[in-house]
Amino acid sequence: KLAAPGADGRRKVEPDPDTLAYELRCDSVVLALGQVIDPALPEHMGLTLSGNGTVPVDDVTYQTENPKVFSAGEVVSGGATVVYSMSQGMAAGRAMHAWLQGEKV
Repeated sequence: KLAAPGADGRRKVEPDPDTLAYELRCDSVVLALGQVIDPALPEHMGLTLSGNGTVPVDDVTYQTENPKVFSAGEVVSGGATVVYSMSQGMAAGRAMHAWLQGEKV
């Protein structure tokens, strides 16, 4: 939420107490910060890494060898710009949504 303009004329962002916390039920959550792939995660999920240490995915659906697991960003590209990783994440999100809705991915 934006606060009233300060002495410099700029509005600051301040927390909205009504939206600080909520519950989201899920099977797993993967914190995706940093630029280093933790090989334990794909291994834990039963995924095979490629020769360069990335997780292979379908170029269109972003599904891994396990069709219930989607992946994007540096774990797929091996390191790229933030914008590229974000665009992959958005595309993977759309594919996940379609898959969860029972639509063709």
